[in-house]
Amino acid sequence: MYKRDEPRKDDTLSQRLQERLLKTRTIMIYGEINQEVARDVSEKLLVLAAESDDDIRLFINSQGGHVESGDTIYD
Repeated sequence: MYKRDEPRKDDTLSQRLQERLLKTRTIMIYGEINQEVARDVSEKLLVLAAESDDDIRLFINSQGGHVESGDTIYD
């Protein structure tokens, strides 16, 4: 069992995977598109766009969600 102040192994692994994906300019979206997801993805897109003009790969597996949140990502 882990203490609340210590990161869980799953959290650390997930964070390492996210960092690796960003290094390869890859963003993955799963689940419902909402404001939280739109903010997270938009931040990643802006950082990657500022670093380089190289392509950014975006993989989406979503059943839908909030239209305006999706527009935030698209714009």
